[in-house]
Amino acid sequence: MCRPLGRGWTLTAGFISGLLAGSIGAGGPPVIIYSTLCPWDKDRSKGTLAIFFLISGIVVASTHAASGLTTAEVVHLFLISLPALALGILGGTFAYGRISDRDARRLALYLVLALGCLMVWRNL
Repeated sequence: MCRPLGRGWTLTAGFISGLLAGSIGAGGPPVIIYSTLCPWDKDRSKGTLAIFFLISGIVVASTHAASGLTTAEVVHLFLISLPALALGILGGTFAYGRISDRDARRLALYLVLALGCLMVWRNL
């Protein structure tokens, strides 16, 4: 648990993440921001985010499949995206070992900001 931020911030980040996940399907930003504000090194932050996104992904994929939203077209698009996914994983793995804790924290916040701006721009 992130002691300096306190339990209230932990619960707030989780609640907002749940609201965003349920309403627009993007529950990651509050958790990413929370983990970057915690006094953790990049390994602990990465591990926390990996578990969060693994569990979240399993829940989302399961509920989509159970409700009939996983169609042949969705599976086809997923398969098409696999090379880009693999490239991103390889690039991230390569870069991860070469950046400091401070730079990893800064990069995470800049990416969340950029993605937030992109979401706003696309919905104007």
